[in-house]
Amino acid sequence: MSRIIASLYCSSALCVLISFHPAYAQQGDQPASASGNPGQLEEIVVTARKTEEKLQVTPVSVTAISEAKLEQLNVDTIQGLNGLAPNLTVTAGVGHTGSVVATIRGLQNSDPLLTQDSPVALYVDGVYVARQVGGLFDLVDLERVEVLRGPQGTLFGRNTTAGAINFITKAPTDDFWIEEKAGYGSFNDFKTRTVVNTGLIGDTGLKALISYSHHQDDGYVRNTLTSSDNGWGSIASDAFFLNLTGDLSDALSFSYKADYFVSDGQSPPLFLTEGSPVFTSYFGASPKFGGAPLVISPNGSGTNSVFQADPPDHTSVLGHSLTVDYDVSDFLRLKSITAYRSLGDEAHSDQVGQGLLEGPVFNNDGTVTVQRIAPYTAGLCPGNVPNFPSNGCDNNHQYQISEEFQANGTVGEFKYVGGLFFFDEHIAETNPDFLTVALPIQAVVAGFPAAVQPAALAYYSSLPSIKATNGTVGVQSYPVGHYYGESKSFAAYGQTSYRPDFLDDKFEFTFGLRYTYDQKTIHIRNYNANTPPPDFDLPAGYTSYANEANNFHNLSYLLSGNYQFTDDLMGYVRISSGYKAGGQNGRIAGNIYQPETATSFEGGFKSEFFDHRLRINADVFYTQYDNQQEEIVIVDPATNQATGETLNAASVDYLGGELEFSFIPAEHWLVDGSFGYTDPQFNTFLTNLPGSTQLVNLANSADLPFASKETYAIGVQYDFEPFTFGDLSVRMDYNYASPRNFVALSEIDPLKETIKSGSFHNLGAVVMLKNIETDYGSWQAKFYATNLLDEQQRINGTDFEIVTGVSNFASSTYGPPRAFGFDVTYKFAPTAHEAATPTAFVPPPVQAVAPAPKSYLVFFDFNKSDLTPQAVTIVDQAAHNSGPAKVTQLTVTGHTDTVGSDAYNMRLSRRRAESVASQLEKDGIPSSEISIVAKGKRDLLVPTADGVKEPQNRRVQIVYDGGADS
Repeated sequence: MSRIIASLYCSSALCVLISFHPAYAQQGDQPASASGNPGQLEEIVVTARKTEEKLQVTPVSVTAISEAKLEQLNVDTIQGLNGLAPNLTVTAGVGHTGSVVATIRGLQNSDPLLTQDSPVALYVDGVYVARQVGGLFDLVDLERVEVLRGPQGTLFGRNTTAGAINFITKAPTDDFWIEEKAGYGSFNDFKTRTVVNTGLIGDTGLKALISYSHHQDDGYVRNTLTSSDNGWGSIASDAFFLNLTGDLSDALSFSYKADYFVSDGQSPPLFLTEGSPVFTSYFGASPKFGGAPLVISPNGSGTNSVFQADPPDHTSVLGHSLTVDYDVSDFLRLKSITAYRSLGDEAHSDQVGQGLLEGPVFNNDGTVTVQRIAPYTAGLCPGNVPNFPSNGCDNNHQYQISEEFQANGTVGEFKYVGGLFFFDEHIAETNPDFLTVALPIQAVVAGFPAAVQPAALAYYSSLPSIKATNGTVGVQSYPVGHYYGESKSFAAYGQTSYRPDFLDDKFEFTFGLRYTYDQKTIHIRNYNANTPPPDFDLPAGYTSYANEANNFHNLSYLLSGNYQFTDDLMGYVRISSGYKAGGQNGRIAGNIYQPETATSFEGGFKSEFFDHRLRINADVFYTQYDNQQEEIVIVDPATNQATGETLNAASVDYLGGELEFSFIPAEHWLVDGSFGYTDPQFNTFLTNLPGSTQLVNLANSADLPFASKETYAIGVQYDFEPFTFGDLSVRMDYNYASPRNFVALSEIDPLKETIKSGSFHNLGAVVMLKNIETDYGSWQAKFYATNLLDEQQRINGTDFEIVTGVSNFASSTYGPPRAFGFDVTYKFAPTAHEAATPTAFVPPPVQAVAPAPKSYLVFFDFNKSDLTPQAVTIVDQAAHNSGPAKVTQLTVTGHTDTVGSDAYNMRLSRRRAESVASQLEKDGIPSSEISIVAKGKRDLLVPTADGVKEPQNRRVQIVYDGGADS
């Protein structure tokens, strides 16, 4: 409760502080009215090719999720994106509260190891987020999310083989407003968010958006060994965000962003799913020695009272970025993105979710004593038993510096984008583990001299503690994994699109190249906590010791062609390649792996029908992966520590397809959905079986971990007729994902089928009442429900082969059960009150009716300022008629869409107006008779609803002053 009160105080203080904002900040944009086309689907703009384009003309497999849909579906972390795009699944990682596993087209990286790059890249405003630990940060103040599927080998950051997820945050607006949101749900789930938009700050050209959010819940599995608010899956987090933008000149603007996220919590619960006879005989005897009982739960239930009492995980994420835009002309626009990000994470994880177990342990001096035992604890935190000086949880530290310099523009029939990219990352991890290896007493005695083995076996077998465990005993292991390293990446890229006039601008050909050079170094210092090494710089005493450095490079390419058959139908084909850098496994000395590469062949179409009431986008793809990096769980024979070995094991071919649709079947109704299919076929999967050094090809039995063959989703929404007190909408969504494996090979992990997931069936509902208007702002209320079917969903599983065929066990992780919640949002907007303030009625003076001015409208393509042939005809007609109309002055006013920054839109609207003025001069109109006005999006010609982009605003208006009636 104290955290709730503190967060409310913080929100209130932020509101009060900003409420002293001077009055001039309340002047600026007026609230947008409803769209002029309520029965049509909204136009979506994406930046999948590093420039703003309409989704329906972008030849890329991309899903754009708008701010409105994110709000409606209650998405506030990346995990909420699960199922919102075809062939996309997102789940929480294991062992770290802030870890995330994102899978696109069957590819992912489930290992939180800091040396492992993911084939799915995360970006925030163009900044690459390198680590999946810390990736589960709160998503505050988003404008949209873009999910790009397939290799991203040309334009994006680190060059990935599966895809990318781009988070685009909101920019501050010209008006001053404050928004407060608070909600409560199942498991004592409390959230609050405060957003302050300063509006334009005087004449400085600066404006800022500042937000703070707090989230806490008690977790969805009770841990009776800790306080009630510290259950498994619990969290207490705070997030801050700042976006400060400004126009330094008509052509130069900047945006500085800062974010900070800090959380304390427990990772999702792990359940012991199965154990071998030796394992269950040994650990199952715990109550005989005064310990907790061993609980095996194949379905993840009934274990909510036997977990270890561990301190919460602590995660902190910090980010800074500075983006500078220099808009020279249509021919050249420059952008620089300079960023710094850091991660600190202290984690722990009881890998089998048991209580305080006790059992007989074989000591180094040959004695057997009853001690605290554990099947596997990752991250031995301070205060845990056993207690060593090395206890410090699983400490992960990372920081990165990146710089990207971009140039793009349009030259005649060519549109280009190019740039340079630099990335420098430093990582370090220290992970002290604790595990008890269960063994038959015969296996322990087998290490004795042959002459004493019979007597030793008779002695130990007669001990009461050994008899109580059916002839088994434990051996304690205290492995400490420690490594630190650095990664550098350098890249240069370019992509050009050619749209020839002789094909009426219907065909576009695109070619792109990217060269990437990676440098990676690693220093590994693994040891046993009970026998610390004598000298940090000498290999003696370490269980694993290495200093390694490797370089990798790649040339990726893109070829695509797209054809606009009609205004509402575009088809495309593309061939693209991608690359995932090689590296070194931070857990195992000498485990160096090479880059994996992907080549994808894809064809698709984007279409709209029935006057923009039905949208269907679809694609099919065939992708070839070579040297695919696969992780095999093995056991370090020196420490019995389970660890992941990375191999270039696989050559895989993927065949699949995706479909997305949105449909307005009748007034007030919206139906949307998606379907994804991925069918990977292994050509090779080379690895060695336990106890053998010979490589074998296991392609016939291999499966991709975390990959669902089929995913689909469907949502139905109904918007009621507006009430006098607000707008009511109801929506239901159903998501499906077919079963998935969590390990690749049953030959290495024989419990593979035991921990395999079933099908996922997620049903959710949202009821929203919005636009509840008051004199000072508006209210919104929302009620939501998730996992209405209350399905027990296994989201992860691990097979621990500690001693193959002797001592092994499996654990599983499950997602949250059914939950309900509600939230209320209030947006305080002083301008709304000023507009609504009643004034005394004063009759207008009687005036003579003035003749309407003669006017013409000149339309432009999206993001363009050059005149189309139709536009030239209209301008010529305006010039021709100016003489008969006795024109003495022409006012030429440019307008733009609601997308893009104010500075960019003002420049674009001016260029459009200048293009028209230039043509008028060619037609003989003196420049002295032409007035140019640029209004950008600050004074829209056609008011639009929030987030709706109307093509009516891509225009220049020519108005005759002093002309005759028309």
